[in-house]
Amino acid sequence: MCKWLAVIGISLVLILFIYPSAFIYPKDTLPDNNDTRLIAYIIGQAQKNILQGQSLHYGTFFAPDKNTLTYSDLFLTSAIITLPARLFTDHPIIIFNLALVTHFLLTIIASYLLFGYLLKDHWVTTLAVILFNFSGYHLHYLPHLQMFSLWPLLLSIYFFIRFQNENRIVFLNLYFLTVTAQIAESIFPVYLIFFASISLVIARFGTLNQSNPEKPGSPRHIFLAMTKYSLPFLPVWIFLLFPYFQLHLSLPEASRPIRDAAHFSLGLDEVFTKYHSWTTILLFLVSYLSSHGWSQNHYPILKRLRKAKKHGLRLLSEFFAARQDGFAAGQRAIRFSKRIRMNSDHLAWKIIFFFSLIMSLGPVLKIFGQNFRIFGFPIPLPYALFYYLFPGFTGFRTPSRFIVLTLLAAVIIIGFYLKPLFEKLKLKTKFIFILLLLSLLLLEADLPLKGYPVNINTHPVYEQVKALPPEAVILELPIKLWNMPDHEIESIRSLYSLTHHHRRLGGFSGFATKTWIDLVEKINTHGLNPENIEKLKSFGVTHAVSPCAPAPTFFSKL
Repeated sequence: MCKWLAVIGISLVLILFIYPSAFIYPKDTLPDNNDTRLIAYIIGQAQKNILQGQSLHYGTFFAPDKNTLTYSDLFLTSAIITLPARLFTDHPIIIFNLALVTHFLLTIIASYLLFGYLLKDHWVTTLAVILFNFSGYHLHYLPHLQMFSLWPLLLSIYFFIRFQNENRIVFLNLYFLTVTAQIAESIFPVYLIFFASISLVIARFGTLNQSNPEKPGSPRHIFLAMTKYSLPFLPVWIFLLFPYFQLHLSLPEASRPIRDAAHFSLGLDEVFTKYHSWTTILLFLVSYLSSHGWSQNHYPILKRLRKAKKHGLRLLSEFFAARQDGFAAGQRAIRFSKRIRMNSDHLAWKIIFFFSLIMSLGPVLKIFGQNFRIFGFPIPLPYALFYYLFPGFTGFRTPSRFIVLTLLAAVIIIGFYLKPLFEKLKLKTKFIFILLLLSLLLLEADLPLKGYPVNINTHPVYEQVKALPPEAVILELPIKLWNMPDHEIESIRSLYSLTHHHRRLGGFSGFATKTWIDLVEKINTHGLNPENIEKLKSFGVTHAVSPCAPAPTFFSKL
């Protein structure tokens, strides 16, 4: 208990140092000047939907469509976690900052659990927790709560490994529970969980070379268990995901063109330069080189393992045949089985590392902002195959986010490599090394991270908007697309709607329909001419709101 209190206390101090605005100005600042406003609105709207018994995906923007929270991530887990805060305040900026701090703390705790279980060394675990949470690869996503909040990813992998090693169904149920929490928050990291889980199964089976497909830990056993125990969770998953499925069926533009995926992927140079985390990169290289000599000591074991596979012999039989009988041989067999498991763990995280790194590069190889070509042809990468063949990939446009899974695998590999070295160091040397690592990471991050001021005090005209009938739909002028100057006003107006409760034509999100985009462009080009007014009426818009007007305007009077 004291250990966890210390972890929580130190974590909160570090969070305060990294992003003090969440503590000092929780009502007036956000980590960026646009996307976090949208997330703050979605969390607030999701909480209102829960309290008022509305559809969980109901949104006030992009009228006349209703379930417009499907245009972005739902952030339902954040809404539920921070729901008790509404006993004291319903201010969306305060609630967002509370969610941010809570998720950061939970991510640190979850990483401590996972790394502690895998590395089984207090000092190496501490190093891995610091490296993962405070690396530039992670802090880069501070404004993107869906990618910064990684505790469901970490806990899912932790519970899956525990189930894989111990064959206890409780861990499988906890795995599905954390997957559900991730689906409710954001869909993309669910794919990271899936690919990590598949890699763990492949690595374990490939290393053990099990001849019995029913044996615990075999792919068949895991598949059957996961099929059986996922059934109670399926209705919840369908409930959360079906509105997104409907969106993709009804609107072809909900499928992102592969050019978008190429645009938002990493160039080969950006893997090293974009995230300002040379400490992580150099430590990865140094740990690999330092482990090379240690790995040579295990070469005879690995050689025997390969030889056993080559001749089709069972590993344990080969081991016992080559050793003396008795207690000593039994003890060696136990140590040998542990080494096999260790080798499978190493293999799994190497698979995850290279797979996620390649996926983050997107559908074609880029370098310095340009497609890398051979004889005039771009070099296709595996992401292109997943885009066309794997369910759901057409809805994503940010392959670069696979880099967080690369970071996770890299940190665990570093831990495996440094563990033998750390066992030889003195206590004082370990402490100094970890302090030095933390200092380098914090220097790289250019702390404290900046908070952007946000003012959601409404214009006086919105006092009259509150008095409009509940069925009123408003048009706020000037209306903006995301690529127009001063488009940030739309995310502020979304926050206004948490106060006046009316649906609105405008909006800012990760998606918008072509029909809506065409109408907004016509309004900005031709103003409220008769044709546009009739189109607005067909959208159900009843009032126009402008800061220049003293009161909302009825279209029927225009």
